[in-house]
Amino acid sequence: MAHTRRTFLGNSAKLAAFATTSSAFPSCISAPLRPKMANFEISLAQWSLHRAFGAGDLDNLDFAKMARHFDINAIEYVNQFFHDKSLDENYIAEMKQRADDMGVQSLLIMCDGDGNLGDPSATQREIAVQNHRQWLRAAKQLGCHSIRVNAASSGSFEEQQKLAADGLAKLADYGAEYGLNVIVENHGGYSSNGNWLAGVMNMVGKDNCGTLPDFGNFNMYNGNDVQDGLYDRYQGVEEMMPFAKAVSAKSHAFDENGNETGTDYYRMVELVLRSGYTGHLGIEYEGGKHSEDDGIRLTRDLLKKVRSELTEIYPLEPWQDLFNGNDLSNWQKVNCHDETFTVEDNMIKCDGIPTGVLRSEKRYRNFICEFEYKHIEDVSNAGFFVWSDPTPAIGVPFTRAIEVQVINGYETETYTSHGDIFAIWGSTLKPVRPHPSGAERCLPSQRRARGTGEWNHFRIAAVDGTLSLSVNGKVVSAGTEINPREGFLCIEAEGKTVYFRNMRVRELPSSGRLAPEQKAERLRRDHSLYNGRDLTGWTAPSKNHGWKANGPSLVADTGAAPLRYELESKIDSVSIDWQPTGGSMTRTRIERGEELDNFSFVRGALTLHPTAKMNFMNLFSRH
Repeated sequence: MAHTRRTFLGNSAKLAAFATTSSAFPSCISAPLRPKMANFEISLAQWSLHRAFGAGDLDNLDFAKMARHFDINAIEYVNQFFHDKSLDENYIAEMKQRADDMGVQSLLIMCDGDGNLGDPSATQREIAVQNHRQWLRAAKQLGCHSIRVNAASSGSFEEQQKLAADGLAKLADYGAEYGLNVIVENHGGYSSNGNWLAGVMNMVGKDNCGTLPDFGNFNMYNGNDVQDGLYDRYQGVEEMMPFAKAVSAKSHAFDENGNETGTDYYRMVELVLRSGYTGHLGIEYEGGKHSEDDGIRLTRDLLKKVRSELTEIYPLEPWQDLFNGNDLSNWQKVNCHDETFTVEDNMIKCDGIPTGVLRSEKRYRNFICEFEYKHIEDVSNAGFFVWSDPTPAIGVPFTRAIEVQVINGYETETYTSHGDIFAIWGSTLKPVRPHPSGAERCLPSQRRARGTGEWNHFRIAAVDGTLSLSVNGKVVSAGTEINPREGFLCIEAEGKTVYFRNMRVRELPSSGRLAPEQKAERLRRDHSLYNGRDLTGWTAPSKNHGWKANGPSLVADTGAAPLRYELESKIDSVSIDWQPTGGSMTRTRIERGEELDNFSFVRGALTLHPTAKMNFMNLFSRH
């Protein structure tokens, strides 16, 4: 069946909640987008024949001829098969001549065994850079556009990024002298973490330093098989594609219908093409189920089939920054102090006091959102709310929403620090795995979050009442039948300092109208009168007034003096949550000119004059 915009729209909702990439979705339909035909050329990576070359059954000089045998006219060399010939200009010239004679284009050299470009030792890192220069010369002579290298390193997540970026930047400068690219493959360790590698590329910041996404190499295994094990291949490829200058169509085994058993080639190729890639897709068969020749043919035929059936390719909608790194211009402080959420070194700093929320200015329905967070204390709590109401629920500082838990140091049978998602304060959610207590809460399938002082990456896919959470590259939690399924995004403060960065969102298509109960409350002109830390804005007739700022609650002791807040003439009403000691929390909206037992709105001011010991919270003026 031809894969068209119609078929992908029909399946998008099902795929979104359990996938970590937007490759399953056509772009947003906010503006007309022009589709294009799937158009790519196929190349052959020499590693597809590594057993034959390694055993001496094939000669490196015959690689171009072998490619032609498979009706392929572009090749990707592996330096292992002519490692001792890199400086032999006559030999390299013979390789080029044979490729030219066969009408085969030389694309790149895959380089291994010449040192770690992210080595912690500056000396060893420099040696690795110098060792790779021989391959730049050979690639230039062959007419290639790139050499593929590795970004192997050791140390923490961030330390390895800095080390790899340093080595790659130096080698890329040498590559520029030859007009060549230096490209990094996901090849184990943190290089198989797409978010990590994208960060390295941004650190390098050079046009001739890019990536070579491989469909299959997403095994990290950096010593922690849970936190740094398998990375979602679709998410990883998507994260690498903005920097891609080549792509490896990795394959291992095929079923009776000719489909690769480990990778959905339709989904993966569509993702690659929707990212705007126009280069070759290189066959890299390394399985054992089929012979090397059969594996190459099967991969080639599947790529051709996918190319013919992907009749409409819509470009990916660009990411939109939720946080610009400079200020909180996309956000609104709802029920907190001015210092609760601040900007520090391109991060949002949440100091946790008081418990409250920072709300997005915009509402969202279907989207993918991702961000990184870091705790600096061993026991720490925060959250990220999805499809949230604009203001808190009655009697609590939290909004009705789906909470994506952002905590550290908690681990019980009923909640964890590794990516719980759950319904709060009137929202509903059906977890994909039943909770031990029957709660509307999904516990993660794996414990993948890193601890104190380390950055974690969350990716949330939210479509048509389904939501999934990917923690550090793998979906661990999901829920369905969610209401509301349209609303705001919020960062929640809850007592401790937590940092957020690299926050962005990609909106996805939606269709049809939602029922009122499926949408968050509409945004009104509400403004908080209490900041959760002190009595700023309030006045009392004496210093011993009997009032205390107690986090989200403004507490009046028995016999407390009246507390007054002057309001602008445009204010029509004030909403107040109040609770006498031993009583229940009540929400009352008082109109201008009204006088009630415990508060009044007269003579241009709200006055709290409780008749007994009482808690007040969620005081919002409205105009």
